[in-house]
Amino acid sequence: MYENEIRKLKLTIEDLQKSNHLLIEKVSALETEIPRKTTELLTTKAGCSTTSMEDQERQDEKTIQESDVKEHTVHCQEEGAKLRRLLIDTSANLPIPKGTAFYAYMNASELHPGQHQTIIFDVDVTNANRAYNKHSGLFTASDAGMFVFSWTIASFSANYDIYTEMVVNSNPIGSIITSGEPCCYFTSTGINVVYLNQGDVVYIRTHPKFGIGNRILSLPGVRSTFSGWQIA
Repeated sequence: MYENEIRKLKLTIEDLQKSNHLLIEKVSALETEIPRKTTELLTTKAGCSTTSMEDQERQDEKTIQESDVKEHTVHCQEEGAKLRRLLIDTSANLPIPKGTAFYAYMNASELHPGQHQTIIFDVDVTNANRAYNKHSGLFTASDAGMFVFSWTIASFSANYDIYTEMVVNSNPIGSIITSGEPCCYFTSTGINVVYLNQGDVVYIRTHPKFGIGNRILSLPGVRSTFSGWQIA
């Protein structure tokens, strides 16, 4: 009788011991899991907070940059308006340049040039200060100064040369020869730098002694020209 009771108690004790052992394992597992879960939770919250802060910082920086751009744009517009007003005011008070310059050419060829003949370049493309007279071929200095003059003479195809010279008042100061050959047209150019007094006259003429056996050519494709400009 007592043996059966004892056996039942032993079985009960074993079951309790097993249950206790399982509970101990569960408690141990929970003790390990709780810190890990806590760490994960804190890390997640920290990450969310960090991300939020970074987003806010980027947004703030973007706002500052946009504000700087707007401010810089407004500043540039204001400075541009000031500069335009300054240019308008300045240009209104600028003196008109006094420099003299002209460029003219012969409208048609001279078929029978003679000795000691003034060559008239009757088309004035440029004529600042109206110092060149296209009717007489004379340039008259309106102011004293240093001038550059250039003239080009073209010849027909013939076995004769053309002698021309640049004259200041009545003094020749430069001359060129334009050759002539049966096969081709020829051009020659002379350049002179001279100081002129006010009222001095400059023009181009044929040579007073050498004969002129050729014709002075001036066509749309080949022009005989005369030009000058003041440099000082």
